[in-house]
Amino acid sequence: MADRSFACEPDAQEAWETWLDNHDDSCFEFEAEVVETEQKSRDKPGRPPKDWGPYETVYKIAASVQRDAAAIAHRKKRASCFVVVTSLEDSEEWAGEDVLQEYKEQQAVERRFRVVKDPKRVGPVFLDRPDRVEALGYVMLMALLVYSLIERRARVALQGADEPMDLAGGPTSFRPTGRRVLERFENMLVSRVDGKREIPDNVDVPKRVLELLDLDVTAYGIESEE
Repeated sequence: MADRSFACEPDAQEAWETWLDNHDDSCFEFEAEVVETEQKSRDKPGRPPKDWGPYETVYKIAASVQRDAAAIAHRKKRASCFVVVTSLEDSEEWAGEDVLQEYKEQQAVERRFRVVKDPKRVGPVFLDRPDRVEALGYVMLMALLVYSLIERRARVALQGADEPMDLAGGPTSFRPTGRRVLERFENMLVSRVDGKREIPDNVDVPKRVLELLDLDVTAYGIESEE
């Protein structure tokens, strides 16, 4: 606003009021006045008018702004307010901060449900009886638990490792997700020969991944190589 010039005082005052309407002033204190000043007239092509002078009178806005500390503190207090409805009535055992912390930690669980809610898994459920749908739900929850344990066990084992785990496709990581760990087993193949389970010689067994999970080939029902 300080760079703008106005032909008359009412125009300057109107422009200032419009600026205030378009800007939030709840946390600031503004002071402004319209001042009369002279500036060099702009040269225009052609013959100048009879009343032309080297200087012209214009009106500008001289404004100052200060932070409203009390208003800012009030807004911060309102922004830090988090409403949580809970059935935990014992305020001595469950202070407000404890309830909020417990609430925020639920994301660690909810992130896992993305696996269960994946349309590729939920879509092909062809069960009619409610009890069977419920039973399948429990199976999926148990599978999700195993999935979480696989991820956790791999990450814990890699905390003290010197080298990261090789992921499918080439990259490496010290904190692989459960999905990236399971991808290493997608090419595994177990054959049954004369009633005995065997892994074909042309199958690359991810032995290090099995070691990180504290497992070996016996997880596939195969006798230990030792």
